[in-house]
Amino acid sequence: MISVIMPVFNEEKYLERAILSVLYQTFSDFEFIIINDGSQDDTLKIAQEFQKKDKRIKIINHAQNKGLVNSLNDGISIAKGEYIARMDGDDICVFNRFEKQIIFLKNNPEVKLVGSFIDIIDSEDNIIGEECFFTKGSDILSFSLRMRIDLQHPTIMARREVFDNFRYSENYHYAEDYDLFCRIAEKYETANIPEKLLLYRRHDKSVSNQNRNLQKLVATKIANEVAIRRNININTKSMQYSNDWHNKCFYANYEEKLKGKKIIFIADSYYYDWIDRILFPIEKCTCVSKYTLGNEIAAIEMIKEHEADYIGIASRNWKAIEKEIINQALPNTSIIYAFFCRKADIA
Repeated sequence: MISVIMPVFNEEKYLERAILSVLYQTFSDFEFIIINDGSQDDTLKIAQEFQKKDKRIKIINHAQNKGLVNSLNDGISIAKGEYIARMDGDDICVFNRFEKQIIFLKNNPEVKLVGSFIDIIDSEDNIIGEECFFTKGSDILSFSLRMRIDLQHPTIMARREVFDNFRYSENYHYAEDYDLFCRIAEKYETANIPEKLLLYRRHDKSVSNQNRNLQKLVATKIANEVAIRRNININTKSMQYSNDWHNKCFYANYEEKLKGKKIIFIADSYYYDWIDRILFPIEKCTCVSKYTLGNEIAAIEMIKEHEADYIGIASRNWKAIEKEIINQALPNTSIIYAFFCRKADIA
């Protein structure tokens, strides 16, 4: 059995879709623990109406808001499942998410916690982006020093033993998942299924948008603690700059290199804001076009239409892009790697 843990706070607008996406999973052997954290709207009422119709739903009601960390730990404390899965009250599960994660964990007994890729949706359920992650635990752990970890919180499912040994820390109320997953990844094998099994909602009231600056400050502290535990020397300033760009090789000398140049960016749509934030301050640097990558690589002929001094790659699929697009389409154009590239690879 799976225990699905879903803390909610003032989620009346999206809660019905979130609950239905769990109840209609192809894998049906689960308990659904909803923690209402002092909501001031109809969140509790909506959850209670569903509970009347489906006995798999259990509700913990906080009369006053106790915060996400306490809500998560309260839910875990009553969970009875062999597996524990996370869900948020404004997201939507793909219909076979649990089935795929259970099969993966059974087929990979060394893996103790698994997440997945995501589609990003807006307040109206429109897909506005996507995010892919490392799939292997060693890569996920290595990435943890960059003030984030390659596990999307509401996608994870873990074996019971993980949460028997680890809980969310009350010391971190703005990056609780980063802290927890760093500690878990240091002890257990983790992974991501390379499929988008969750529609992750991004809107003005989402926690990640409201607390972005606080999250960054807390994440810096956590990253330093991770480095101390692993006996790794890091430069916090460089690390912070790298995290903004989600890469470790975007050095200051790029500003001189790109001044007055034209760039075509081939990017996962999720990274557009990072592209704009990095390029905007560079004098006379123009991004002539941005191509979004999904499961297929952008059409070569479309890229050929633009003249550019550089092609920028902001994607985990950079090796395939280089091979299938760059070498064929614009062999004389230099490449800058804006994501997961060694400094020696920069043209």
